Amino acid sequence: MLSSEVETKKNAWQTVRECFTVETGEVRLMAASEKPPGRAAGGAPLLLRSMRFYNRLLHVFLGFSLIVASLLALWMFFYDVYGILFLGRGLLEGFLHALGTLLILWTISELISTEVRYLGGQRVQVAVFVDVAIAATLRKLLIGDIEGYGIEVKLVNLAALVALGLLRWLLTVEMQRAAEKDEAVATTDRREQTPTPPTATR
Repeated sequence: MLSSEVETKKNAWQTVRECFTVETGEVRLMAASEKPPGRAAGGAPLLLRSMRFYNRLLHVFLGFSLIVASLLALWMFFYDVYGILFLGRGLLEGFLHALGTLLILWTISELISTEVRYLGGQRVQVAVFVDVAIAATLRKLLIGDIEGYGIEVKLVNLAALVALGLLRWLLTVEMQRAAEKDEAVATTDRREQTPTPPTATR
């Protein structure tokens, strides 16, 4: 009788110590004597945590660097305005320079917002980098005459701007479709979870 109870307890503990693992989309039982996948080397989890921590530090450094860059862009903008008012710079030239500086500032602001979302655990969308590229290309077109760019460079920048605009439009359409699909799925789930009232029987 005692040996039977001991055997039952051993079997129960063995069942508790078993865990689940997923392989190729199928769930199977993994015995306690087996090692979980990806931990055979022993130091793999520590290495992954260290790499994630280092990557997070890099993004924090990038965030502070973008703050410094935004301060420099603000200084450039006020210097452009100062040049128009007190240094005799042409109004059109100063305006285009100031507008180009504002585009740089907007680009930095978008990158800072992206870093904030990433550090907050959200996904980074590809459309942000397309917007940054559009702003940089547009700035090149604006100051092309002032900087003395050739006609070939202007045509290349114009073609790049058109291509980036088309890419941004395609991304917008795809994001709208994905949002509509998610909304349809959420609506279907809410309808399925809503209990139907019982029908009255005569």
